[in-house]
Amino acid sequence: VAIGSLSDDGDFRKGNNTTAMPTDEKMTKKLHSENSETYYNLLKYLPNGIVSLSHLWDYVQEKCLDEKHFAEEFQALPSGPQLPTNIALHPENRKKNRYKDLYAYDVNRVQLKPLGNDESDYINASFVD
Repeated sequence: VAIGSLSDDGDFRKGNNTTAMPTDEKMTKKLHSENSETYYNLLKYLPNGIVSLSHLWDYVQEKCLDEKHFAEEFQALPSGPQLPTNIALHPENRKKNRYKDLYAYDVNRVQLKPLGNDESDYINASFVD
């Protein structure tokens, strides 16, 4: 545990030195939304679901007390395509999809150089950053 104080800019002061701690370690969290003037101070878990690594074990232990928590959290995750997959679903491209439920998104699909016909530029592959 570090002993010190916070400067006005939110940096942790230890002795005469000022060191910027990672965001999740800062003692003061200011979270504003357009409709709220809410000020959060000394939060372990942020309202948007982010848990800092230093609090992860405590978070898991606390949530394990409710045996339904992780199942409900998992069910709340989005499933299925989150973006359009129209090109993958064209009749001429369907046979090129290895799986019946996994398609390349239109916005980040890999486009091949056409081999003479317009339908030869499709492969079920996506660019990933």
